[in-house]
Amino acid sequence: MRIAFALTALALTLVSCGGSSDDDGDNFPFILESADLVADDEFCHVSGTVFNRRNHSCSLAMDFFFSDGFGTIVADAVEFIDGVPRKTRSAYNSTAIESRETGEFLTCDEVAGLDLDVDLSSDCD
Repeated sequence: MRIAFALTALALTLVSCGGSSDDDGDNFPFILESADLVADDEFCHVSGTVFNRRNHSCSLAMDFFFSDGFGTIVADAVEFIDGVPRKTRSAYNSTAIESRETGEFLTCDEVAGLDLDVDLSSDCD
């Protein structure tokens, strides 16, 4: 499923995978509620909240891919949230955004003009 999502200074496309139908008939147990670029110790992270819609605990893996105007992935970051309780909101803060070319961590100014795709996968009890 692809969903347009507003992100500070970025265009975000949400791609979800994994997880079976939940109790409400929806395909994916999590809602990505917010995603913002946040500077932490001078490097940039993606920070926000997710909501577990299921009636049981679920874990969530998020892969953030930053691409240029030609669709080439130039940087990425990851986050894993273990055991989000049922019907609960959880905050996240990804690893620092890393350049695929140099391996160096980037500032928010360096990624502000890039597009962002998020790949989500879940594991539920």
